[in-house]
Amino acid sequence: MNKISGNNNQRNIFYRYFFTYTLLFGGFAALFFLPYLRIRIDEFTSNIELQEKNKIAVQYRGLLDDIAFVVTDIMFLSHEEHMSEYVNKPNLQDKTALSQELSNLMVQKSFYDQIRFIDKNGMERLRMKMDKYGKPYLMKEGALQNKADQEFFIHTIHLKPYEVYLSPLNMNEENGRIELPLKPIIRIATPIPDKDGSVRGILVLNLNAGYALRKYLEGDGSHQGNSLLVNRSGYYLLHPDPTKTWSFIDEGNSRKTFREDFPEAHKKIWAEKNGQFQNDEGLFTFQTLHPLTRIKEVYRALNLPLDSLPIFGESQDYLFKVISHVPESRIKEGERRIYSRLGALFAAVFVLLLFLARSVAKTLTYRRMDELKLKHSEEELRKVNITKDKFISLLAHDLKNPLSSIMGFAEVLQSKDEAFPEEQRRSFARVIRHSSRSMVELIDDVLDWWHAQSGTLVVQPEDFDVKELVEAVLILPSGQAEKKDIKLVTRIEEGLHAYADPKMIATVIRNLVSNAIKFSYREKDVIISAKKEHQQILISIQDFGIGISEANQKKLFQVGHKFYTKGTENEPGTGIGLILCKEFLGKNNSTIEVISTENKGTTFQFRLPASEIENT
Repeated sequence: MNKISGNNNQRNIFYRYFFTYTLLFGGFAALFFLPYLRIRIDEFTSNIELQEKNKIAVQYRGLLDDIAFVVTDIMFLSHEEHMSEYVNKPNLQDKTALSQELSNLMVQKSFYDQIRFIDKNGMERLRMKMDKYGKPYLMKEGALQNKADQEFFIHTIHLKPYEVYLSPLNMNEENGRIELPLKPIIRIATPIPDKDGSVRGILVLNLNAGYALRKYLEGDGSHQGNSLLVNRSGYYLLHPDPTKTWSFIDEGNSRKTFREDFPEAHKKIWAEKNGQFQNDEGLFTFQTLHPLTRIKEVYRALNLPLDSLPIFGESQDYLFKVISHVPESRIKEGERRIYSRLGALFAAVFVLLLFLARSVAKTLTYRRMDELKLKHSEEELRKVNITKDKFISLLAHDLKNPLSSIMGFAEVLQSKDEAFPEEQRRSFARVIRHSSRSMVELIDDVLDWWHAQSGTLVVQPEDFDVKELVEAVLILPSGQAEKKDIKLVTRIEEGLHAYADPKMIATVIRNLVSNAIKFSYREKDVIISAKKEHQQILISIQDFGIGISEANQKKLFQVGHKFYTKGTENEPGTGIGLILCKEFLGKNNSTIEVISTENKGTTFQFRLPASEIENT
């Protein structure tokens, strides 16, 4: 009780200082920490917005530059010397030279998949193609195809010099079938005239849009946003999820469109040319990509007439949106990291205050704890003295009965030894012997109990076979059982091994069996059982005797509340044996349980840990 009070006092002092410093720190946090946290969150958001704007600007400019390179390349090739010579007078030498020029360009500009010259009748006359290893090669004449029915040929063959046809983005086809794996292609074509100005064919550059757009994602790992390229219909031309890229191929699948994924953002993005906004779905940064804008700049730089600008179906619809999307979850995750870092700083200060408060509380409670220890020692000494007095009183009472019997019968035998028949003298001797044995057992129990109380008893746990121990213990009380025609029945599972002090457990079992015999009726059984339950050995001693009332069950294991009950044949009982059982089992980390019904019998049981031998 005193120890608990001392601990409570120490905790009270600790909490007093702890809460004082916590309140001070809370005020500091309210004045400085929370505003600083808000500033860091705002900085984080601003940095993301700036990074995404810069990323979009770089990607937008990169795509426009690629378009400019393509237009410049086709203008250069259409006026290249070997091209003019090959068109005016086709021969193997000029074809070889032209093929080498085209090959050099494809090596230099890796985004070209094919470069072709098609005559005015739609027949391919020269085709350079990039193989799967990234090397250009000249197609054999037998593999060349007629493209007279293709839209790009029909449009381009009727153009004037310097006019360029720019096709919509679609999948490359070979011999009427879409090429696998999918290869998105944009075709740039221009007519090739001879020296007289008559169109002799067209030059076609196949831009591998997949390769070109992959550059769009390069270096994207350092940014928070997902890079997207979307056409006017909302289909993805580029998406981190490969199943959504080139989603216009399966136009019936609306789940693969930006319009379906982000309906509100889709409306806002297509309503404006460029910008940045944030909603519940995250941060969106976007820029409108119109190839004609960049091509106009190229035409001006090359001093070409603007009326010869590229044509391709509905040119005004040839628009794309370059988009960066930072999911709201990613923004929240960044904010959580800031909270985490600043929270770690807060926790460090908190722990420092915790140790400071603990140190102060510990220093201030030293004197109080010394006082409590002294008071506790005095209280423990008082309890020991009270227990000792009660125990001596009980011991004197328990020794008095057998000692009186010994003295009384000894006097009778001494004074009238010859007057008694042999059988009666034998009976007197048996009483003296029984009383002496009771005294010896009582003294042994008292000594064991006192050793346990004084702390001089050493517990020596070890592995032991439960059945062997029980059989050895039952040798002594078997004679006691025979006198009452009681059968000792063992129901012990084979191979049970427990881990405890075998001498102490033997004493416990001997006391419980002796009590069971004492309080059993003649010709009844005393059952000693043991079984394994959940890595423990459950040992039970059951009798079918007089039983114990609920009121007396509460007094069984207390020195100061002992009750006296004689056996079924007036055998004396002390109750000290049960107190000893409780002490010994407690030393072995076990407890004793009693289940009893008056006039039906009693069961005492306890549990011991199964040994490692048993577990294996």
